[in-house]
Amino acid sequence: MKNILTVILLSVAYTTNIFSQCTPPSPTGNPGLSPAPANVPCLERGVPYDYTLNFENFSSFNCSGFSVSINSATIDDLDNLPCGITWQADQSSYTAGETGCIRITGTTTDVVGQYPLTVSMTFNLNILGSPYTVSGSIPDLIQQMTAVGCSAPSINTNYFSRVIDPGTCPAIGTLPNGTSSGTTCPPTQQIAVSISGNNTICNGASTTLTANVTNSTGTVTYAWSTSDNTASVNVSPTTTTSYTVTVTDQNGSATASTSVTVNQEPNAAFTAATLGTTATITNTTTGATSYSWDFGDSQTSTAQNPPAHTYSSNGTFTITLIATNSCGSDTATQQVTISGGSGPSVSISGNTTICSGESTALTANVTNSTGIITYAWSTSGNTASINVSPTTTTSYTVTVTDQNGSATASTSVTVNQEPNAAFTATTSGISATITNTTTGATSYSWDFGDTQTSAAQNPPAHTYSSTGTFTITLIATNNCGNDTATQQVTISGGSGPSVSVSGNTTICAGESTTLTANPSNATGTIAYAWSTGGTTSSFNVSPTSSTTYSVTITAQNGSATASAIVTVNPKPNAVFAASTSGAVATITNATTNSTSYLWNFGDGQTSAAQNPTAHAYTSSGNFPITLIATSDCGSDTAIQIVNIIGVGISSIAPSPIALKIYPNPFSSTATVEAENITGAFDFALYSITGLKVYERTGLTEHKFTIDRNSLAQGVYFIEVRNEKILGRKKLVIY
Repeated sequence: MKNILTVILLSVAYTTNIFSQCTPPSPTGNPGLSPAPANVPCLERGVPYDYTLNFENFSSFNCSGFSVSINSATIDDLDNLPCGITWQADQSSYTAGETGCIRITGTTTDVVGQYPLTVSMTFNLNILGSPYTVSGSIPDLIQQMTAVGCSAPSINTNYFSRVIDPGTCPAIGTLPNGTSSGTTCPPTQQIAVSISGNNTICNGASTTLTANVTNSTGTVTYAWSTSDNTASVNVSPTTTTSYTVTVTDQNGSATASTSVTVNQEPNAAFTAATLGTTATITNTTTGATSYSWDFGDSQTSTAQNPPAHTYSSNGTFTITLIATNSCGSDTATQQVTISGGSGPSVSISGNTTICSGESTALTANVTNSTGIITYAWSTSGNTASINVSPTTTTSYTVTVTDQNGSATASTSVTVNQEPNAAFTATTSGISATITNTTTGATSYSWDFGDTQTSAAQNPPAHTYSSTGTFTITLIATNNCGNDTATQQVTISGGSGPSVSVSGNTTICAGESTTLTANPSNATGTIAYAWSTGGTTSSFNVSPTSSTTYSVTITAQNGSATASAIVTVNPKPNAVFAASTSGAVATITNATTNSTSYLWNFGDGQTSAAQNPTAHAYTSSGNFPITLIATSDCGSDTAIQIVNIIGVGISSIAPSPIALKIYPNPFSSTATVEAENITGAFDFALYSITGLKVYERTGLTEHKFTIDRNSLAQGVYFIEVRNEKILGRKKLVIY
C-alpha cells in the first residue's frame, strides 16, 4: 500500500508565491474547491482579472479495514492557466478540515478558448499510525484512494479558465479547448494605418484622403485632425496643409500623417530695357513651369530667361509673356521703343609677342559706332592706342562706349626672354659626351674645336681624330637674341676598349650563376682577369652572401674594368612562439626572409596573416600550430604544440546540486534550474578567462532566466554558491 500511495508530481508549470491577500471562508463540511466550475467568471482578453477560489481541506478518508487521518494538505499547482495569469494560495499548507483561498490574478491576451485546469495537491496522511505522503492531481488522488478501498469524496474536479473577447461569458463546453502559451503572453498584433489620396492639388480644388488600416482587431474608430470620424475625408485647403488620422482598436492605436500641397496659378511678370536695337529682358515670374514669349516682331521664344533680343527695324513693339503651370496660365505685356542702330564693337590690334625690354603699341579698332567714342583701358589709358612694356606675359582690356552702347575686347602680350646657353662635356678616350642645359633657345650652333660643327639641340658624343686640348663652343639663339657658352676638353689618347658583365645577378642561397665579360672596341688579343682569379671570359660562381665580382680586360689599345654584384637571397626561416591563456593562444612571429605565410592552428582553422590575431579554441587538448613560410627561394615549416585547458565540461568540478541550463548553447535567453538547494544562494557568470561578467545575489527561486544583453559570442561558466560553491556548468553563447 505504501508504493500505491506514494506518488510524486513531477511537472510544475508555474512558480507560486503563497500567502495571497484573500480571506478564507468559514468551514462548511464540504471539502474541495468552490464555487462550482460553471460559476467561475470568464477572463476577458486585455482586461485585468482578479478572482478567488475557496478551498476546504478533508478531515479524514473513509477506508475499509484501516483508518486514514489527514495531518496536512498543500496546494501544489494550478496548471494550464492562460498566459499572464498567476495564482496564489493564502498559506503554505492546511490542517485537517481547515479552509483557505486561492487568488487568481493577471491580464491575458491568450487565444479565445476553454483552458482545462489541473489542480495538483500533496496530502500528508497517517495510515495505521505511520506517515505517508500522497501527491498528484485531484482526479489522480481520488483514483489512488479508491484503488486501496477508500471511498471517493464527492468534490468538483473539472475546472476551466474560459478566455473570451470582451462580452458575455459562454457556458462551459461551448468554447474550443485551449493550451496556455506560457507564463508571459506573446506581443499582441498592433494596428497600423497609412493615408492614401491625391496630395497635390490646385488652389480651389479638393481631394479625398483615406485611412488604410492593417492588423486591426475588432471595431476600428477614426479621429482625423479635421474632427471627422470616418475612414475617408474630403478636404479643400487653400494653402499646403498637413492632415493626421489616429485609428484605434481593442489592441491599441496608430497614427499617420500626410501633407496636401496646394499649387497656385502662375504670376507672369518681367521688365525690358533697350539699348540701340536690343531689348534685354529680366523675367520675375513666379510659379510657372513653361514660358511663351512674343517679341512683337513675329519672333518668339520658350526660354525661361531669353537672351537679349535684337530688332531689325525701329519702332514700338509689344513684348508678351504667357506663363503656364498645371493649375493655369497668366499673361504680362510691356511696350519697348527701338530708336537706333546696333551698338559698337571693338577689337585690339598690335604686336602681341615681344622680347624682354621691348614695348608694343595696342590699338582699339571700333566699328558700328555712333557719335563720340570714349575709351577705357585696363591700364587706365583713355586713348584709342596705348604703348605697353610688360616684363612678363600680360593681358590688356579696353571698353569703348558711344551713344548706342558699349563693347569690350581683350588681348594678351607674350614676353619672350633671350636664351641662356649652358652645357657640360665629359671625355672618355678620344670621345667627348655633351649634356645641353640651355633654356629659351630655338636654334643651336656647336663648334667642337676641331673644325667639326653641329646644329643639333643635343649632339651625339663627338670623337676626336687626335689628342690635344679643344674648345667646344655653343651659340644658342631665339628671336630675341643669342648667348654663347664654351668649355675646354683634353683628349689624351685613342679610343680604348670597354667591357660589361652579364648574367643572372640575383640568386637564392645554394644556387650558382654564370658571369660573362662582354668586351667592345677591343683590338687584338683580349686577356681577362677576374677578381676570383679566373682568366676566361665566363665563369661560374656560387656565393653564400651578396658578393661583388670585377673583371679587367686588356687589349692592345688599352684596358677596361667592369663589376657586377651577385645578390644572394636567403631561404625563409620559419620561427614563432605561442603562449596560452585559457582557451586563447597568442602567437609571436619571428620568421625571417619570407614573403607569405600559412598558419594551421590544429583545430581546422587557418590564417594567411603575417601576424595572426590571438586564436581562441573551443575545446581543451593539445593542438599543433604549424607555420609554412614561403618566398621565391623556397619554404620552411615550424611547428609548436599548445595545451589548451579550461574549455569543455571536463574542466568543471562535479556539482553537489542538480544544475540545468537550457537551451545551451543559446543566442538570446536561457533558463537555469538549481535543484536540491536550500536557503538563499548567489549566481555568477564568468568569461573563459575567469572575468566575472554578470552576477545576481540573494536568490531564493530555483528557476530563473538569464538574458544575453551585451555579452559577446563565446564560452562562459556559471557558478551557483552560498558559503561554498554548489555547482558550475559551461554555457555557450552564439
